[in-house]
Order: sequence, then C-alpha cells, then structure tokens
Amino acid sequence: MFRRSGSAHLRRTLDVNTVGPVIVAKSFCPHLKKGAAVFTVTSEGVGIRSCGTWVPCYGLSKAAATKVSGILNASVSDVDFYSVHPGRMNTDMGRTTAQIEPEESAVGFCRLMTGETPVSRDRWYIDYTGAEMKA
Repeated sequence: MFRRSGSAHLRRTLDVNTVGPVIVAKSFCPHLKKGAAVFTVTSEGVGIRSCGTWVPCYGLSKAAATKVSGILNASVSDVDFYSVHPGRMNTDMGRTTAQIEPEESAVGFCRLMTGETPVSRDRWYIDYTGAEMKA
C-alpha cells in the first residue's frame, strides 16, 4: 500500500482531502447563517464494504472526509454538512469508468447549493443529484 508513495503521500492526501475541509468548516461556521449548508466533495469509493485497491491513500482520505460531515451534523446544530459524490466523471482520474461529463456534476452541485434540489441533514452522504449514497 505504501511502498510506492510512502507515508508522506498519505499525510499530504489526508491534509488535502480530510483536514482541509475540517479547517474550512471550523473557520466558516461562526460566519454562516442558521440553516446554511456546507458541501464537501468526496467519493463513492468510501464505503466500509467497497474498498478499492488502486488508490489507497485517496480512499482513506475520502472515507475520513465523508465521515466528517456526519460527525459535524451530530455536533453542530445550526449548519448542515453534506458529503457529495460528484459522479464518475470524464476526467484524467475517472475517464476509464466515466458515466457523466464534469458539466453535469457542476450543474448538480449548483442545484444542491441553491436549494433547487432539496436535501436533508439526515441523509448527509449524497451524490450530485441529491440521491442518498450507501455506506
């Protein structure tokens, strides 16, 4: 798992994908209005049972980032937190399994952020269409 990339790569990936969103949430929460929502980009490959082997550091960091939304929802009552899978997009990372273009995901995120697509903090692990993801 760490032979090629080493623990420094794991720490950097955790800093970017997990610690970064926590710092952003902590910094912005005092300035957000009651009922505001914070959306964190995660991944579908974070489930307890669906463990991939091709990107272990990424998978670990996105699993942790996804759980952060649930923990923050349990800890902060006046702001809603969501972990959002952006879809399998046609990008350098996902081209071989792509199902959508990045523009479709962006439109979905805009609908989530503007409230056009309703969401509930009880279902905080969702995809870009607002559908609940399975853990």
